[in-house]
Amino acid sequence: EKIKVVHNSFNGRLYRPISDQKKIKEVLSQHGITVPYIFYVGRLEKKKNIARLVEAYAMMRQKFKEIKHMLVLVGGAGLGFDEVKYAISESNLDDNEVVITGWIPEADMPYIYNGAALFVFPSLYEGFGIPLLEAMASGTPVAASKIAAIPEVAQSAALLFDPKNKDDIAEKMAQILLDKRLAGELINRGFERAKDFSLAKCARETLALMEKMY
Repeated sequence: EKIKVVHNSFNGRLYRPISDQKKIKEVLSQHGITVPYIFYVGRLEKKKNIARLVEAYAMMRQKFKEIKHMLVLVGGAGLGFDEVKYAISESNLDDNEVVITGWIPEADMPYIYNGAALFVFPSLYEGFGIPLLEAMASGTPVAASKIAAIPEVAQSAALLFDPKNKDDIAEKMAQILLDKRLAGELINRGFERAKDFSLAKCARETLALMEKMY
């Protein structure tokens, strides 16, 4: 009875559809990214499940020869980064297939979301997952883990997979990349879902709670 949930939010002024294709290309070029690509953002570490994502990506590329997308990993190295590098090496993936950009200024991030064919979020645990909302608001289809808070946040606006099952991760990514109708449906659902998490809504609900308490 004492708990009131106020959902997290994201910067809707920054993360939105961008029509300036020239600027998108400029930003991608600065970070060594070429289209088409699959995109992840976050720490490159064990709990984020990145090594398994790399293995799933390699499996997908082997099974679906028509998929030529590179895998772009944005974020700093964390505990388990050596496993990520090992997975890339063992899967015989080169720099044209997996790009690790390191940290990227937030001003560039909306362009990277907008240029992506798919945003993938394979975490083994998330308390919320703000990048899900950033992707949805940018018009990028989402594939994500069906664990912890992610299904509650994403609802029907993402295609969910078992994060411990490489086959499932590979299949769900391929489904979105090969089915334009499905991708379009996820994009439309994402726009609608992102509306539920505005900064204004978060602020109003927080203020109302503080006023009620004090």
